[in-house]
Amino acid sequence: SDSSFNFFFFFSINNIIAVKFSCSNNILAIQRNENSLELISFKNNQIQLNTSIYHETKTKIILGFIWTENSELIVITSDTVEILQVNTPKRSLKSLKSISTTSNWFCCNRTNFLLLSSNNGLVLTPILFNKAGNLTKLAPIQMEDGSVTERDVTTGVIYDTPAILVLRTTRNRTLEIFVYLQEGPTFKKSHILKLGFSGRVAISIIDSLIIIHHQTSKVSLIFDIALEGDIDRDDKIMTHSAVVSGKSIKPFSIKMPSVSLKESSIRTEL
Repeated sequence: SDSSFNFFFFFSINNIIAVKFSCSNNILAIQRNENSLELISFKNNQIQLNTSIYHETKTKIILGFIWTENSELIVITSDTVEILQVNTPKRSLKSLKSISTTSNWFCCNRTNFLLLSSNNGLVLTPILFNKAGNLTKLAPIQMEDGSVTERDVTTGVIYDTPAILVLRTTRNRTLEIFVYLQEGPTFKKSHILKLGFSGRVAISIIDSLIIIHHQTSKVSLIFDIALEGDIDRDDKIMTHSAVVSGKSIKPFSIKMPSVSLKESSIRTEL
């Protein structure tokens, strides 16, 4: 459609770090550099020209942003977490709440909390948020055995409990995953998943099952922390092995998006 061409043309001529639509797809937040966000109104799938709202920081680095409501987004910078209310008719932004905290990266994956890294990944701090515009800073988690990177951490919900999964390497170079579950105002390490291999992995949480995808062997392992494991009597941490042996995922074809009527597909191995 013409609007699709206008949309792609609008962004193809500018550098883009991140773009995210609001929950109702009527506002688009665009980050073009480390110090500013641009918010653009959409109506009937069309860009509304001359409606841009700018949010700029002079000394802070914007690490990213998350939409929580149709007109509310959280902006995470190097030293603050702030909820902003967007008023597109008035082309204005209002700060609802702000927390001062130092961070060098964050992660948030379809949960009601985000996780901030400080001290180069040695400390992880959970921040709860809700649709009422509230932010709550929980007790920080001190990382064991050295720092972690953003790639090592996954957030999610397991059996209705907010969870943090941290990938770690053992002394014999195999991988483990530490599972931290929320208990009141803190996250406590309560489970360890034994993977038994080394190399790159990806983590999925589906229906409270933890699925580990191993790149080298091209298999996926399934873990269920609700099942009985081996418990350490000293720290009461339960250790789990995979429910079944590694299973491979069959290759399949992905249809590629196109503005033309001609469809194309790529055969993909997972």
